[in-house]
Amino acid sequence: MSSGRHLFLDDQLIDSEMTEHVKRQFNPPHALRRVLRPEKSWEALGFIFYCSVVDHDGTAMLYYRAYDGEKQKHFCLATSKDGLTWKRPELKLSDYQGSNLNNIFPFEAVEAGVFLDSHAPAEKRFRLLHNRHWPDPARAGVYLSSSADGIHWQLSDIRLLPRVPDSQPSACWDPKTQEYAVYLRAWDPKRSIGRVAVKDIEVPWPYDESVSPLHVWGKKKVATISRELPIVMRPDDSDPENVQLYTSNVFRYPWAENAYLAFPAAYFLYRGAQLKDRALNGNDGTFDVQLAVSHDGIHWDRQRQAWIQPDYLDGVQLQLVSMGTGMIRRGRELHQ
Repeated sequence: MSSGRHLFLDDQLIDSEMTEHVKRQFNPPHALRRVLRPEKSWEALGFIFYCSVVDHDGTAMLYYRAYDGEKQKHFCLATSKDGLTWKRPELKLSDYQGSNLNNIFPFEAVEAGVFLDSHAPAEKRFRLLHNRHWPDPARAGVYLSSSADGIHWQLSDIRLLPRVPDSQPSACWDPKTQEYAVYLRAWDPKRSIGRVAVKDIEVPWPYDESVSPLHVWGKKKVATISRELPIVMRPDDSDPENVQLYTSNVFRYPWAENAYLAFPAAYFLYRGAQLKDRALNGNDGTFDVQLAVSHDGIHWDRQRQAWIQPDYLDGVQLQLVSMGTGMIRRGRELHQ
């Protein structure tokens, strides 16, 4: 073991014979606050719950999605120095209602995740994994875009995976294994989290082609992921029967060695005798954000106690509480 910083994620670093009267305690969030409100015309119908945050040269960059009044989706950027006060930079990249003085990117990326790639050359330091071309089965799937500054993006036409995970992907470079670890929503048979490891993230990823495609949207549309990838996190006997895992939100904790964190959204479906009358349709329920920890990104310990659960904020009852990917640090505070 190196002399670097390590987290007590489990008992790996504990001498059980010499330790007693000690309890492991994960520090939960101590403050929940609103830092960005839908105030612009291109945000008229609110934000979509997928977002990512990265910290680059002292500037936090928040990538978020919004609906305008015509239900058009927009991929946007907000920036901050302290992680609490956010601004919408005028990117001048996309025309909206006759003006380019906005923070909109000139392409759509809804089910998308941004991460900083320490292994990539400087001109590709920012990576964006996103689903494109839905529902065309000949083109739809997961794609990668790259950027030097997180603002001007080069979109690749290489389809990395011919499946659409129907949720936000997350990924990171692991210097220990010298591989990229990519996490995608899969069905096994419930919503679960699959993982693929690759040396080169820019070329098509391996998957089990012998698995029959799962066509949840019909045979004429692209398939979603089922068991084509190894499943590393799934609902099990410790979960209620109505729980599924909607998002993964995995990243490698940058301030300690061999530490992966994940904040999956546990989807509590309105199913069963006591809950079915609350459902508006067959796919209705609430999200709890949970904490999962791992030393290798493969074997996970998922805490069942909610990290963040539905609550009231500014007088509004939150039902779908979802964590964005990434984490920034300011002084002794970690912001998500």
